[in-house]
Amino acid sequence: MLARNKPKLSFSESRSRWIIVWLLVCIAVLVVVYFLGTLIGSPWEKAIENSKVQLYSTAIVEEREYGHETESLRGKVKLGNEYSVTPTAHAENKTIVNAVLKKKGDTIRSGELIAKVSGQPLFLLHLDFPLYRSLQGGDQGDDVLEIQRELKRLGLYQGPIDGHYGPSTAESVKKLYQRAGLSLPIVSDEALMAVEAAQDELEEARRTDSISGSGEGDSHERKVERAQKNLQNARMKAVTPIKLEHFWVMPTKTATIVSLARKGTDLAASEEKPLAVLRSGEAQVTVRVDTAGAVDLKKGTKADAKQATDAQMSWPVSVVSIGDFTTQPDEYSGLPGRDITFTFEESDGLENEAEVSIEIKNKNNERKGLAVPLTALREENDRTYVMKLPGNSSDKTPAKEFITVSEINDGYAYFSSSSVQSGDVIQVGAE
Repeated sequence: MLARNKPKLSFSESRSRWIIVWLLVCIAVLVVVYFLGTLIGSPWEKAIENSKVQLYSTAIVEEREYGHETESLRGKVKLGNEYSVTPTAHAENKTIVNAVLKKKGDTIRSGELIAKVSGQPLFLLHLDFPLYRSLQGGDQGDDVLEIQRELKRLGLYQGPIDGHYGPSTAESVKKLYQRAGLSLPIVSDEALMAVEAAQDELEEARRTDSISGSGEGDSHERKVERAQKNLQNARMKAVTPIKLEHFWVMPTKTATIVSLARKGTDLAASEEKPLAVLRSGEAQVTVRVDTAGAVDLKKGTKADAKQATDAQMSWPVSVVSIGDFTTQPDEYSGLPGRDITFTFEESDGLENEAEVSIEIKNKNNERKGLAVPLTALREENDRTYVMKLPGNSSDKTPAKEFITVSEINDGYAYFSSSSVQSGDVIQVGAE
């Protein structure tokens, strides 16, 4: 049997078939893409949905003080008490600065060396009153007591605080000089000669005792004992002394050097020029407050001090003293009242004599009440309400709570309400 020959497609028929197949494939792809598009959300759609969400913040209902008036008072900063260091004049009234061991701005402490004047060291020592004499072994008095207390505080003295300048006190003075790398103060020739004489006396008494025998033993023993006691007293007076011109008393344990004379300065040439000016104590400012304003102030009351030229610069201060009533005008107000002194808790950035203002709250009309930010208030039919968020409930939908506003102050509304309490969370922002 002969096979039938299939008829061949013409070129136009073949092209038409391929076009139909291609169209069918494209339609299938579009259907698949459309189907996938319905499953994947567009970021633009999400953005549109998010734009419809109303955003709001929250605030906590709190109890605040209000109704007070703030009074601003001016004063000048005093970084501390200043005092001059004026060394005792030496021989021939010469006070030449031949060495300066500190510099301006340094902190100097009790027991430290500040300079050498006319070849003599000058220590600063914190005592309750100035020294008024040089001291040597055997001296007694309140000045010795003060020196013993301070040398013990400095860790140099280990003996009793008895007001007696003996070997233990002299040894601590010796340590003070050695710590500063200085030679010890010279003992007077008179004291050294007295030691030699006492030693000769003791040797003579012992020699006489050995020659005389036992017949007059009691009298010779007394001579030896007396000579020994004389030598002990002589040696006592020959211990390291305290030279008055080597020390200058500072009223505080530490101080800041405000100014210091240069090496070579003749302090005697100018009676008004000290060796140094020191500053110690806390930074303070004193302001005048009228009688009414002073009623609410007491020691420890907190306030803020602001720089007159830059209100952004402020420092916390507290009251340290309240003066008596005075009719004498002050530099700023010119009114009678009380001078209130504040101390600065921090002094960074402060300048001496800088003008500052102290803000004091007058509490005569001060009250307390519940408060919310003004942005939390809503109005409905001339009534005021807030949107209160539920506490522990799973439903976080805010509830409308009506309140009665009594006063608006410093961006807050003070109110009363039977359904809103301190600590509640309220909606601030969108309705």
